[in-house]
Amino acid sequence: MSGTDNQEKLALLARLIQAEGLASSATDAIPKHNPSELIPASYSQEWVWKRCQQAPNSPFYNSAFALILEGKLNRASLEESLREIVRRHAAWRTAFSLIDGTLCQQINPEPVFELNYYDLSVVNEAEQYIETEKLAVHQAHKLFDLNCVPLIRAALLKHTDTRHVLALVVHHIIADGWSTGLFIKELAVLYPAFSNGNSSPLPELPIQYPDYTLWQRNWLQGELDKQLAYWSNQLFGLPEVQPSLAGEARPNNPDYAGKSYSLELSEDLSSALKRLSQQEGVTLFTLLLSAFAALINLYSGQEDIALGTPVANRSTVEAEALLGCFVNNLVIRADFSGNSSFKQILSLMNKVCLEAFAHQDMPFVKLVEALKPGNNASHPFFQTRFEFSNFPSRERLEIKGLRLSPLEFETGLVRFDLNLIMEERDNRLVGWLQYATALYSDAFIIRLAQNYENLLQHIVRQPELRLNELSLDLLRD
Repeated sequence: MSGTDNQEKLALLARLIQAEGLASSATDAIPKHNPSELIPASYSQEWVWKRCQQAPNSPFYNSAFALILEGKLNRASLEESLREIVRRHAAWRTAFSLIDGTLCQQINPEPVFELNYYDLSVVNEAEQYIETEKLAVHQAHKLFDLNCVPLIRAALLKHTDTRHVLALVVHHIIADGWSTGLFIKELAVLYPAFSNGNSSPLPELPIQYPDYTLWQRNWLQGELDKQLAYWSNQLFGLPEVQPSLAGEARPNNPDYAGKSYSLELSEDLSSALKRLSQQEGVTLFTLLLSAFAALINLYSGQEDIALGTPVANRSTVEAEALLGCFVNNLVIRADFSGNSSFKQILSLMNKVCLEAFAHQDMPFVKLVEALKPGNNASHPFFQTRFEFSNFPSRERLEIKGLRLSPLEFETGLVRFDLNLIMEERDNRLVGWLQYATALYSDAFIIRLAQNYENLLQHIVRQPELRLNELSLDLLRD
C-alpha cells in the first residue's frame, strides 16, 4: 500500500518552522455543511476524476488489498462491521456527477454495500490461494461507474472454518493509503463489539468529508496565490518529460500495465543509513529519496530530475479520522549540474524538501491548470515517484479471536512509469519497485534494485564521494 510518509514529512516541516521562525497556521473549527448544499468535489478528487477521464477504460485508480483472517470468524459481525464503516463515512457513500460543468459529490444517505461470499474449502490449500488471487485481481480490474454508489466492492473467501480472506477494492477517488490503515483500525474496534452483541463503541464523527472539502476550498482562497508563486518559480524550465531509464520511448497512451519487485536491505545497511541521516541532520525519507534521484542521474545522465512524492494532506485533527481521498502530490526537483559529493547533494535536497513541504497545500490539480506543463497530460511534471510509507496496513493484528495479516498479490496495474516505495519493518528497510512493463523489463528492474542497494552501500561508506566518480559498472562491483 501506498503510505503516509507523514511522520517523516511532518518532521521536515517542523524543522523548517523551527529554522525559519514560522508559526504553523491555526485553523478555525470546521463547520458542518448544509445537507441541501451542492458540494463540489475536493481538489484531490478532482485530480483523480480528471485522470480517469483520460483513460476511461482503465481500472488503474482501483485500490485493492486483502486480509487473511485466521481464527473462528463471525461472518454476520464482519458484514455488520463493514456496513457500519460505510455508514460512518460519507466519502464511502459518495458518487460523482457534473453539474453545470462542476464536478460534485453526490452523497447517498444510506450505506450501499454487499459482501460477496465464496466457499473455497472444497479445494486444497495451494489451489485456494491461487483462486483467491484470481478473484482479487478480477475484482481489481472491474471498472467502477463514478456516477453510482458503491465505489467499493468486497468479497469474503472461505478457505477453512478457521481461515478466510477478505478482499476489498475501493476507488481512489474515495480513499487513499491513510484510509486503508484507518479502515483496519475501525474494523478492529467494531468487529469485537458486534461479536459480543454490543453497539458500536466508536463515537460519531464530528465532521464528514464534504465538510472538509468546503472548509479547505474556503481556506485556500487566500493561500493559492502565495503557493502558486513558489511553485511557478521552483518548476520554471523543468523538462516536460523525464527519460525512461531503459531508453524506451514512452507511449502516448499508456496502458498502466505493470508489476512490482521487492527489495530488502540488510539490518546492518539499514542501521548505517539511519546513523548517516542523523549525522547529517536529515530525515531517512530525504536520504533515501536523494539516493534514488542520484541513481536516476547515473542511469539517464540527466542533470535536472523531477520526482513526485505523495503527502497525506490531512492538515487538521478532524481530517485524520476520515476515510476519503486527501492525498496530494508534490514535485521534488533535484539539480545534479555541479560536481557535488553525496553529502552536498543531501544538503541541497534537504533544503528542496523542506521548502516543498512548506508549500504542500497547493492542490496538484490547480498547479497543473495554472502552469499547463505541455502535452504530457497523463503524468505532468514527473513520471517517477518515491514514497516512504509507515501505514499499518501490512502489520499483523489480533482482534477477538482473529489474527489479521495482509495478503500480498499483484493486480498488474501501475499509475506511474516507476514508483519506489520504502518502509521500515522489523529494523530493516524494505521496498517495492512498481514499474510499467511497456517501459521496463523484469531483468532491468532487478538490476536497478541491486544498483540502488549498491549505491546506498557506497554512500554509507563514503558520503564524501562525488557522483561523477561513480558509474553503473562500479556500482555492480
